[in-house]
Amino acid sequence: ACSTQRVTNPDHSATEQLLISRAIDRAVEDIQLPDVAGKKVFLDAGGLQGTFAAYAASLFREKILQNDGQIAASRVATLVIEARSGASSIDSFETLIGLPSYEIPIPLAGTLKSPEAALYKRGERRGIAKFALASFDAESGRFVSATGPKFGFAQKREWTLFFFFSWKNEDLI
Repeated sequence: ACSTQRVTNPDHSATEQLLISRAIDRAVEDIQLPDVAGKKVFLDAGGLQGTFAAYAASLFREKILQNDGQIAASRVATLVIEARSGASSIDSFETLIGLPSYEIPIPLAGTLKSPEAALYKRGERRGIAKFALASFDAESGRFVSATGPKFGFAQKREWTLFFFFSWKNEDLI
């Protein structure tokens, strides 16, 4: 059996986007914001890095609103929350017992790629996100609270056994 994988036009495939965004969702779910109730809060998202920084910032604003805070458009607020990201990426792992695909040179014709022959194959892609928040009084600059690092993970695993039998497991939804 053969299969073809389409290369996507954006920088990240849909699966990669789901792995990272789901890991971000899970990291933000664990963050508690008890100090925002009834306050005008400015979110400083300058410490969020990477392609998914805007997505994470939007989730933090939603979290502020869910905890009865009001979003301030500038630092003229009661409370300033600085958000920072330590990770938002994907790790990939693969184990293969069998013969990997390889290129066979064909004189005057180029190369031919052989199919993979997997007696056992396991592949895993894991989305990882790490965030932390620190808040301070907007007027005095005094420390109010910090969340410490919060982690989120999402995974997609695929197995192949005896060339033909394959299955997958994922927690993207």
